[in-house]
Amino acid sequence: MSAAVQPKQQQLPEVPVTGKRQSPIDIRTENVVNERTKRSVLQDGSKPLYIDYSPLTGVQLTIQNTGHGWQLSIPDEHAKNCEITGGTLGSDHYRLLQIHAHWGRDSNTGSEHTVNGRTYPCELHLVHWNATKYSNPKQAQTQSKDGLAVVGVFVEIGCEQHPIFAIIDSLIPAIPYKGDKKSVQNEHLDLNQLVPDRHSPNYWFYLGSLTTPPYNESVLWHLMKTPIRASEKQIAEFRKLYEKESYSDANHNVKENYRDVQDLHGRPILDID
Repeated sequence: MSAAVQPKQQQLPEVPVTGKRQSPIDIRTENVVNERTKRSVLQDGSKPLYIDYSPLTGVQLTIQNTGHGWQLSIPDEHAKNCEITGGTLGSDHYRLLQIHAHWGRDSNTGSEHTVNGRTYPCELHLVHWNATKYSNPKQAQTQSKDGLAVVGVFVEIGCEQHPIFAIIDSLIPAIPYKGDKKSVQNEHLDLNQLVPDRHSPNYWFYLGSLTTPPYNESVLWHLMKTPIRASEKQIAEFRKLYEKESYSDANHNVKENYRDVQDLHGRPILDID
C-alpha cells in the first residue's frame, strides 16, 4: 500500500448514473460489518468462497487492447473449469470470463478501490459471470443484479517479477492500439497465482457495479485483503498501450485508467475472514 493518502482524480468519462450501488468505493475498515452479524445479506454464509482455477495448459487465449487497457479473455470451454462458488455466491456457479487491470501514472496511484483512503499502485480484476442463472455473459451483465462476480486483487510494488504479469508484458507490444488483438497459446498458465490466500480467502464483499461504461449495477464485489506483488517495471509496461485506434489523431497512452471512488449510499461492506 502506498505510504501516504493520495487524492484520486476522475479518469474515465462519466455517463449519467442514477443508481446507488456504483463502484469503486473506499473501504472504511471501522465501518465494515462482520459477516456473522449480517447473514441476511449472504445467500449462504455456511460455505466458504471457493476459488480454484484449473491450469490453462495449451489453451489458446486472446489478449486485446480495449482502449481502457489490456484484457485477457478466457475461452468458455475452458472457463468451465475456472469457476467460483460458495460464500456470498451461495450455490450459484460463476465462470471466469476475463481478466484486466487498472493503474495510475505512477506507483502512488492506480487502484480503483481504496482502503481507509489509501491506494495501491495497481488493481487486478478477475471477472466471472453467473452461469447458473443466466444463459450468457451479456445477459448476466445487463439484465441482473447478481450476474457478475468480480474478484479484486490489489497489487503492491515488489522486487521480484510476477510470473503472470511477465506474460502480459511480453504481449503488450503486439496490441499497442485500441481494437488490437492477439491469440496466444501458453504451455502452462496458472491463474491461481493471481489470487492470494485462495484456499481460505479473507475479503471484503459489497454490492456494486462495473467501473467502466455503462457501469451496470450487476456486480458482486470480492476484494481480497492480501495483495500480490509485481515489479514497478512490470506495471510501467501497461502505460505503453494507446487509448485509440492506430489511425486516430491525437492518440495518447493509457497512463491511468482508474475510476474515482463513488458514494456508498449506505451499502453494507461485509468483512469476511
